[in-house]
Amino acid sequence: MDIVIELPEKKYRIPNNIYKLNDKIVFWNGNKILCHHLRQRPNCVDCGGSQICIHQRIKTTCKDCGGKSVCSHGIQKATCKKCKGSQICQHNRIKSSCRECFKGKLCIHDKIRCRCSICKDYGNYFLPAD
Repeated sequence: MDIVIELPEKKYRIPNNIYKLNDKIVFWNGNKILCHHLRQRPNCVDCGGSQICIHQRIKTTCKDCGGKSVCSHGIQKATCKKCKGSQICQHNRIKSSCRECFKGKLCIHDKIRCRCSICKDYGNYFLPAD
C-alpha cells in the first residue's frame, strides 16, 4: 500500500499526485487542489461542498433556490434572449455560435474555423476561408 504524504508547499508539489490535507485525501493537478472525486471541494456534491444547495446543484445556478445567475425567465442570465444577456449578440443568438458574428472566421467547410474537426485534423486551421 502506498503511503500518502502531507501536502507540501506549492513549490514542492508534484502535478497529478495524491496528498493528505487535514486528514483528507486530495489531488494536486499542478494548478489546483481537488477532492478525491477530482472536483473543487466547494463544488463537489459528494463531499458536501459549501456551494451546493439542498437540491444537489451549485447554488448560483439553481432555479429552485433562485440563484443569482438565473433570471426571472428561469434561464441563465448571460444566455437569456428576453433579458438581453451578456452572451447574446446583436442577431439575438448566443455569441459563440452566431454565424453572422463569425462570418470572417468560417473555414472552407462552412464551419467556425476553430471548431472544425476536419481543419484541425489536417492542419488547415490557419488557412483563410475562400
